[in-house]
Amino acid sequence: TTVHLPVFLPPPQCSKMTMIVVAASPLLVSEEPTQISMIAVVVVVVFVVGFLMGGFVTIAMGQCSYFSERHRQRQVEAMVQLSQQEAQRGCDGEYAIPVRSHRDMMVAQQQQQQQQQDDHSGSTKKRISDNLRSSNATETTEALSIAEEDELLLDTISDSSSFSSMSSLKKQPHKEKNKDNNDATTTATHENNEEDQRFFHITPHDTALLLIDMQTDFINPTQGRLCKQYSSQVHSEIEQTTHHVERLLQAARKAGLTIAQSRSHRYGATIRKDLVDAQDDAGYELAPNLRALEGEIVVDKWTFGAFASTNLEEELRKRGIRKILLGGVLTNVCVFATAVQAVDRFFRVCVVEEATGSFETRWHTQALNLLNEPQIVPGGHAHNATGLYFGEVAKLQNVLNTLEQITSSSTTPIHMDDDTENKKKN
Repeated sequence: TTVHLPVFLPPPQCSKMTMIVVAASPLLVSEEPTQISMIAVVVVVVFVVGFLMGGFVTIAMGQCSYFSERHRQRQVEAMVQLSQQEAQRGCDGEYAIPVRSHRDMMVAQQQQQQQQQDDHSGSTKKRISDNLRSSNATETTEALSIAEEDELLLDTISDSSSFSSMSSLKKQPHKEKNKDNNDATTTATHENNEEDQRFFHITPHDTALLLIDMQTDFINPTQGRLCKQYSSQVHSEIEQTTHHVERLLQAARKAGLTIAQSRSHRYGATIRKDLVDAQDDAGYELAPNLRALEGEIVVDKWTFGAFASTNLEEELRKRGIRKILLGGVLTNVCVFATAVQAVDRFFRVCVVEEATGSFETRWHTQALNLLNEPQIVPGGHAHNATGLYFGEVAKLQNVLNTLEQITSSSTTPIHMDDDTENKKKN
């Protein structure tokens, strides 16, 4: 007896169905009609179920792919719309914070170079003095000669370069002749400086203070798991940064800004699994003087940036936030990454210089320059995109002065989220 079963299945199911038919073939040739009927029914049922399940899975996967692509398209459309809105609105606001310009950055770099030269000069003079004290009578003349040569070298490098020093010496006889020209240059420079001045405009209802990872482990020199591994000089600098953050936090609260803070499971190159959902871990908690108040945002992250692994963006959007004043630690790691991630989401960013810190001053300075210099280069493509490429840099005192203006204004409302406002109305 031969039983013919038509098979119309896609290839994955076809191979399975063939195996079923081959395995059942000895039974299909049985002489008992009842047994043949039952086996045929079972085979047909398996075939139908397999066909339907295969079709369902195929359709489901296609739908998932379709909805996933639609979701991505909607995200892109939303970002395009948001970027256009920000471009149209600009960095508007009633209160203006003076931020670093290109000229300010150049002056800071010159001061840093001068400080390095002064440090080098001090070490050289100390070496000369030590040589003179340690020299015996026969070596005194030689030591003095070396000292005179070193002093001449120090005088030469005290300017920005030896060429500029030589040029200034050569031009001294012509100072009177060029006085008018110098005055004109000074006037033009002053006008350029005014044009180069930049401002980051804020209002209490659209600006948040975001503090990154001000946890005991990172900023406490005696109890912090990481901070205590560094030198006393680093401890002193981190303590100073913490004090500045405290001042900034108090001023922002008084001015009615939204307050947000992050805590990090990410310790260097690893994620501390034992700190995920940790309870009462003193090192992981925010420093006592910086603990969040009721209603303030606190997110726990496992990435360096505070946006990628948290719902921070959602919380800020709910409160109508468009601009961020950024502080915390470490400047070259989590602060830097958070600034970039915020700008990727079209938040305007202003880093408060003294309210951020690193375990190395050099890392701190380089991180700020990398964040800010592309933004402020005159004539650059992002020169007018205030706070969006990848952020402005402001002095702490300038920020405090602006926040004080907001606080002292009698018309400034204290910002609350929608739920709090509805509760008060009810």
